[in-house]
Amino acid sequence: MTKDSRENKEIIEEVPQEFDIDAALNEKGFAEFLAAREDAEDFDIDDAESVENRFNIFVQKEGVKKNLKALYANQINREFDITLNVDDLKSVDAHFEKEALKNSDLVMKTHGKLELFERLPKDILKLEGELGKLGKAEDWNIKLETLRKDKANLDNTRKYTGFTGKARLALETIGVFIKPLPKSYGDLTNSMFIDKYIGDVGQEIGKLLEQRDALKSVKEKFGNMNKGEAGKKLTDIENQISEVENTLSTIAEADQLKNLSENLFGEIRKKMFAEVANISELAEAIQGEVVYQFNELLDIDSIESLDKAQNKLEALRKISKTTEIGVDPLGGVNEDDLQELIDRSIERVSTEMTIASIEDTNLGQNALTKLEKSLEPFIKRTKVGSKDGDESREFIMKTIEEVARALPNTTESKAKRLLLARIIIKMRK
Repeated sequence: MTKDSRENKEIIEEVPQEFDIDAALNEKGFAEFLAAREDAEDFDIDDAESVENRFNIFVQKEGVKKNLKALYANQINREFDITLNVDDLKSVDAHFEKEALKNSDLVMKTHGKLELFERLPKDILKLEGELGKLGKAEDWNIKLETLRKDKANLDNTRKYTGFTGKARLALETIGVFIKPLPKSYGDLTNSMFIDKYIGDVGQEIGKLLEQRDALKSVKEKFGNMNKGEAGKKLTDIENQISEVENTLSTIAEADQLKNLSENLFGEIRKKMFAEVANISELAEAIQGEVVYQFNELLDIDSIESLDKAQNKLEALRKISKTTEIGVDPLGGVNEDDLQELIDRSIERVSTEMTIASIEDTNLGQNALTKLEKSLEPFIKRTKVGSKDGDESREFIMKTIEEVARALPNTTESKAKRLLLARIIIKMRK
């Protein structure tokens, strides 16, 4: 290939391809998408730019609907512990299509929100990692305060370092104490003047004491230094101060960005999940699935299944107050009636289990221990349906008493009644 042909090839490759209107119209559903718009009758089907803009929205719309359904399904499962099928989620498509016709910007705006919804948690996690590596601002501030104190001490004492510095400090100290008195007798008899004179001397002595403390601190921390060494140490400390200040600035910026990202993510979550409550068919599907799950649990005549029903009812009551979805999962049931049904079922099954445990226990050696062990799963319960604490314990003891009274008047049954009475006495202690 010649040089000219290569250059021509590059020029050809750089020419952008024109949007193919016909190819777009051949895409399944695009023509119907255009026809559903309010301006369909006046839309210029030969305007490539306008058709391309609509086509981009059409393509994004399908992706947005798919991602919305996945997002909603995951949140519904997380909050309510239910899994919706494909048919249940079709209402999301219909609702979004309807809203998109009203708002031409909805598709692209929702697409942007979904991208942020996915990206922001990663950004926040990354910022948390950076902040973790940088360390706590409190620790850096302590270090900065120490460095600034060291710098101040060096600033105040550098001229007193080395042999000549010590000599200067000694001379200045002597100078304070041999400070000449006022020459005129009149000044000496002026009490205000004398007070000022004493005050000035006192201040100079105070400064000297501060300088001596600073010198002591510098010596203890850095050892003996001459003036040149003190200057180099001062430069080093100034550089460290600059680095610490930069680190604190980085921490502040990262922390601010993290807070902004968390607030933005929270707002996006709130707005996106709140939309579920506006999709009536989806809300009905959620409530319908909850009813179905309760029916399944209640149809299984076991204490384990009934306990699951009770736990689920309590969990859904709690989440209904804090749900981001905005749908009451218990909207399809009468909570009081459901609670009463669960309580009655648990009490019935508990009584049946107690009867079976007592009847199946043979007396003989260690009779009391064997009977206690057979009743242990029931006796050790801390919760029976909606009853808990003292109320559940009273129910357990009452149930055992009623079962004991209903035993036949055989010798073995009378013996079991005595043993059960002993068990109840021990439970009340």
